[in-house]
Amino acid sequence: MGAKLSIQKKENLKKKYVLLDDETLQNTTSIFTGVKPIYAAKKAANRGHKRILLRQTGTDTIHVYDGSFTTKRKEKNDPEWLPSEYKVPLVKKIETTTLNKLQEKSFKKTRSGQKY
Repeated sequence: MGAKLSIQKKENLKKKYVLLDDETLQNTTSIFTGVKPIYAAKKAANRGHKRILLRQTGTDTIHVYDGSFTTKRKEKNDPEWLPSEYKVPLVKKIETTTLNKLQEKSFKKTRSGQKY
């Protein structure tokens, strides 16, 4: 009974993060969940996203990450169900900002000829 309760608590703590398009800063169809934004960023990086802009649903807070992944080979002490090669996501947090500030930055940089 206690284990079931703790699983329900963890599910309630998970937040939804919407992946934003890097060019237009518009919502995409990808939604990632996690207790912390870094968990959602790791899921996005594992799917191949390089520049990760996550907006927490219900807020205008944007978490910006650089993401990539490496391929790792299975070792002797790894579980049997693990494939022989698997992806390990790597993310680095760049900043936490709001949608308005990010749009202002993007506007200023595109006007000066630089791409955000």
